[in-house]
Amino acid sequence: MSLKYCITQMFQVLIYVCSYKSYDIKCPHISHWNLRAYHDCNDTSQYYCLFDENSCMYTEFCRRTPDFEGPGLKVVILGGLNGKMCSSNRYQPFMFWTNGSSECIFQKSVCSEEGQIIETDELTRKDISCRCDNTRGYSFVLQPKDITFCVPSQEDCSCYIEQCPAGHILNAGYLCTAGSLGHNRNTTSESHTHSNNKSTEMKFQPVNPEPGRKRFTYRTPIVTASVEIAGEV
Repeated sequence: MSLKYCITQMFQVLIYVCSYKSYDIKCPHISHWNLRAYHDCNDTSQYYCLFDENSCMYTEFCRRTPDFEGPGLKVVILGGLNGKMCSSNRYQPFMFWTNGSSECIFQKSVCSEEGQIIETDELTRKDISCRCDNTRGYSFVLQPKDITFCVPSQEDCSCYIEQCPAGHILNAGYLCTAGSLGHNRNTTSESHTHSNNKSTEMKFQPVNPEPGRKRFTYRTPIVTASVEIAGEV
């Protein structure tokens, strides 16, 4: 076996190892984080494994002190260390620290069970919230804490079909009220319709507001109207 052949083989192995290390780095699971940190940095607080936005891959390194970001954010490498909102399918309800994770801690729930629809999915510091589709007659099996919506990671969000009496519909508060299904679906659009001889003013009043807490979900529309009477010309 020639020396040239041996050197060529060694270079091929080295290239393979470097390529594997560069492109297939996976940050350790939280349960293995401390083991990797001790192995690489001899200190769990100094180990970093973060996504590099420039190279589009994860990078491991040691740094003297850990870094952090506020709820709803994670730390990524973009030139330096920068905060970035969690991925759309994850959320971070408390401070994010680099010495324990590379991604926002929790995966978001889904509103995919029978009768469920999404209520809110806009925050990266909170889980998704679901509601039962009252326009199709669905109501909660167990009344959730917030009455009109629930958080799957905290409570049972199962829905069932509520049987309302004839001539009644299920309103947004999951109560059977007099009306028709078409009226239930068109209430919102009709509330913004103005006639030629009537002006309508919409106001919203919170139902059972809690002191010190903003409530945007429970709102009861109050309609005040003034009628114009046409005089003789």
